[in-house]
Amino acid sequence: MNKEKFHYKKNTGFFIIILLFVIAFLGIGAYRVKDNVIAQINDTSYDYLLSTTEIVESKVVSSLEKDVQKLNYLSESILFDHNTLKYALKEFTRNNDLYSTFYLDMDGKGINHNDDTIDFSYIKNEETAISKGESSISPAYMNEAGDTIVLIQTPVYRNNVQKGALYCEVMVQRYYTNELFAFQEGKGRTFIVNSEDGAWLLKSPASDMIKLNDDGLYATIKENGNNDSTVKQLKDSIAKQKTGVFEIQGNDATLILCTTPVHEINDWQIVTIMRADMFATQIAQVERNTVFIVVLLIAMILVSIITIYLIFHGQRKKYRDQLENQYQMEKDAIEMMNREIIMRNCDFSVCVDLDEALCSVKIYHDNNEKANLFHDTYDQALRAYSKEIYMDDVDEFIETFTLSSLKKAYHEHKEIKHIHYRIMSDETLWYECYSTCYHQKDHHYVYLFHRNISQEMKQQIQLIQEKYH
Repeated sequence: MNKEKFHYKKNTGFFIIILLFVIAFLGIGAYRVKDNVIAQINDTSYDYLLSTTEIVESKVVSSLEKDVQKLNYLSESILFDHNTLKYALKEFTRNNDLYSTFYLDMDGKGINHNDDTIDFSYIKNEETAISKGESSISPAYMNEAGDTIVLIQTPVYRNNVQKGALYCEVMVQRYYTNELFAFQEGKGRTFIVNSEDGAWLLKSPASDMIKLNDDGLYATIKENGNNDSTVKQLKDSIAKQKTGVFEIQGNDATLILCTTPVHEINDWQIVTIMRADMFATQIAQVERNTVFIVVLLIAMILVSIITIYLIFHGQRKKYRDQLENQYQMEKDAIEMMNREIIMRNCDFSVCVDLDEALCSVKIYHDNNEKANLFHDTYDQALRAYSKEIYMDDVDEFIETFTLSSLKKAYHEHKEIKHIHYRIMSDETLWYECYSTCYHQKDHHYVYLFHRNISQEMKQQIQLIQEKYH
């Protein structure tokens, strides 16, 4: 019992060690996964801001291209009659929400949508439509009202001969939408700045993220506590028309700033800003989810291990019960056999192991020394013992008790023949032999019980002789 307790405690301790190892392994693995996920979230967050910036740039460019297309359509359909031209310019300006639209002939003279006479001197930037015959979008400039304007210009041809050019002034503010310039439900901000000096071309609504300086982006960055190195890096990136992501200080908060150029207009740069703690919130959520998953995994593994242990323990108990039952059955069989031996007054018994082809003898109360021949190999013992049997009885004895006959009777559940035989000695000895089958664990046995009936046979012979004499 003490030995069993020792093994039980040893197995339990080993089980607990394995369990702790699994929990530790899961914990370490989960937190490594968490770090990787957080790193990926950081990268994904920057990618999100960068993609948002590129989307804004794409939308602005798309709007500009639509305005260029509209002006091109007008250039193909416009008539040069003064009244018709005046009406067309006025309707085009009103329908497209433009600051102004005007037409100049090849001499640089013309009218605007208000029928005012104008000439080349009205154009604030390089003129390309008449001088070069090329369409273009000018850099941004300020008009008399303080609005930021871009000039779109396109030549007008008839029969492959240039007749003049059309121009329209578009306020940059026209490209503002809440969806683009106050993205993610107002948590992010977008600006358009001049890539040469960082001046504002289009500002988003005021935000508590960062205090804006009217002098432009670089002054704003400087005013919010960022050092000269940060400002210089940002200037260099914008001046080189590069796309970049920067971490800057805002109004008591760290911000992520992303820039990308508007390639169709050389001096335009799209700038987007978001609070860095917006990404930290996502990271915190990932950490909470990771902890929950780890706890859930550990709980599942604990339940699985306990279930397996209980199943294993139940199987062991069932196996032990089976062994105990088998042992008890074998014990009962042996006791029954012993009772049968005693009841039948057996003189000696031979145990034959059918699997190993071996035998052994047990003598109870007989002086038949020849019984000792039954030992070791059964076939040899049977032949040796058979030599001591009367010739009239030996054939039946051998036929009945050969190993093959015993096996056949055992496996076919047939009763082994009950026979009588005689042994040659100083006087004739009569025996009767009967058998019983028995199995123990993986072995199969036949017990041959031999009883000396010489005295009984003598009495019967004497009675017969007396009867007939």
